[in-house]
Amino acid sequence: YELSIDMDNKRGDAMGAADTKGNLVDIYIYQGNSKKALNLCNEIITDCSNRQDKDCVMRTLINRAAIYDNLLKYDAAIADLKYAISLAREMGDAYAEAMALSNFGLATWHKGNAEEALALLNKVLDISSETNDGYDVLNTLWIMSEIYSSQKEYARSNEILLGVLKRYEEMGYKRQSAKVLTSLGRNLTELNEIDKAMGYFEKSLEITLELDAPFELLENYRNLAHVQAILHNFEAADIFQDLFAQTHMNIFNSDSLQSNLELSS
Repeated sequence: YELSIDMDNKRGDAMGAADTKGNLVDIYIYQGNSKKALNLCNEIITDCSNRQDKDCVMRTLINRAAIYDNLLKYDAAIADLKYAISLAREMGDAYAEAMALSNFGLATWHKGNAEEALALLNKVLDISSETNDGYDVLNTLWIMSEIYSSQKEYARSNEILLGVLKRYEEMGYKRQSAKVLTSLGRNLTELNEIDKAMGYFEKSLEITLELDAPFELLENYRNLAHVQAILHNFEAADIFQDLFAQTHMNIFNSDSLQSNLELSS
């Protein structure tokens, strides 16, 4: 990608360079490298705004919002997503609108507004049924299952999650499958089915270690520390807690990242 960007710049192909930078942002988000992802998103938005490329601005805003949400900057995420939704509607892009609305629902729930989030997510399902995009529907259903879990509707949440997991596995989406396995494990922990929960967490951890996905690893370490403590396996719980603390520090504790967030906001 870096070689491609160099070639595009030499040819004066600003649009091609922006597209490839967007692919790099996806990789940085996947790696948990929020500083690089934010820097590049800001650069792309400036370039695309100067060229009045609304589609590029919209897609990059959705990416930047995902970074803000990961970093618990929900107001910044919501501001980006509202702008992205307005651009999607202006351009008549139902797919992008559904994707932005889904992420808007997630950030809204993370901010503590569950009912508002569910209303947004139901809008996504209406739009997605028209665009026939399976991945976006599955991601939206996963978010809804998380909200139901937070409301202690564990059976309702698990019913959704098992269907979503089956589809992700059929599609070969390992990272998304791991995320769903973790959600199932958390619900089973709340239902005091600890052995089953442990099995889901261990399977999810196996996948995330293979993929080296830091945010998913963080969740697995947190949950495995919790269930080991419930089982009074305190030595194992301490090991997972240490892994959680180290992973959390690697993702969040960066002075340069904090400065970048203040500038971006």
